[in-house]
Amino acid sequence: MHKFFSEWYRVVSLQPDGALLEKRWQGIEKAVQSADFSGMLELIRIFFSIPVKDNEYAERYRLVFQGIDPAFMMRGNDLEVAVLSGASIVHCLEARKPEYADAIALASIAANCKGMRTQPPIPEVIMLCEQHLSQRSAQLRSLGPVPEIVPLDLTETYDANSGAQLRQFAESAVSAIGYLHRKMQLQEEETNILWWLFGGHSRDMDKRMADVGLPAACLVIGKELADLTLILPGPLSATAFMDKMFLSIKQENRKQTTIKDAVNACPREWRTKWISKRDIQSIDDFCPIHLAVSKSLQTDGTVDWLPAYEKSAGVEVKSRIDPLEIAMQVYHESLFFSASKQLLR
Repeated sequence: MHKFFSEWYRVVSLQPDGALLEKRWQGIEKAVQSADFSGMLELIRIFFSIPVKDNEYAERYRLVFQGIDPAFMMRGNDLEVAVLSGASIVHCLEARKPEYADAIALASIAANCKGMRTQPPIPEVIMLCEQHLSQRSAQLRSLGPVPEIVPLDLTETYDANSGAQLRQFAESAVSAIGYLHRKMQLQEEETNILWWLFGGHSRDMDKRMADVGLPAACLVIGKELADLTLILPGPLSATAFMDKMFLSIKQENRKQTTIKDAVNACPREWRTKWISKRDIQSIDDFCPIHLAVSKSLQTDGTVDWLPAYEKSAGVEVKSRIDPLEIAMQVYHESLFFSASKQLLR
């Protein structure tokens, strides 16, 4: 059981019973162990009060807990199910494979949309997702010394009894090659990002980022840094990199803006090219800015798309926030899209 679970459950019951907590945690472990990626996305939707896309899975999730505790209600306890979903997200970060957990953490952060959605019952879950991604970024970029390759004596005659020696050589060689491949990826990623920052040039627009200007640069900066990220969940300094790129734009223009203004400021041709390369339909509710760009292309005006967007996204598109926050949201949405491609197949 997670050390904070009893505290989280107090949202539902001020004096949770120890035996009840054990039963609920058994249900969380069972649900997370058996859930596929689409199922875990449904739990994130439940946690953030986003309409689910698979009502059957939401029903099966409740049945897991009723199978352990017959007194568990199948309806009328939406807050409890939301709390259990949040705890399931945290348990997934600890119990599932790292790449799978990374995608779930990215999905949760993207769905939160910098707090612009209705706040979930356990805000701490978002902090734990951010901590997970920071730890993974540090882990993936701290390679340590090059693994040694166990040498073979080429003067020796090998026969059927030498299998263990050959296997040891092959395994050590594969480990060393994998290390070198990751090292080359990291160097390529770092070099490309540094040149991008040094040049202050938009790769997509083929002009200075200063000429792209605000608020369009909010989307362009987040998207371009995600394009340069080779190893998910991205470098620890991603936020600092984006902030540095914003410095190439006149700082007196760096004031709070809105998703609406940032989307409308981007050329229609660029928006079309960006969205046409991404099949976001199954995860558009996790990507509010991608969805905003998609909706903006369905009309010719700058305001016609807003009512349909706000109804489907659950995000106040006219709320004013810092440009860096919008860029970070685009970045996390883009990384989530990349992480989910393999898992949703």
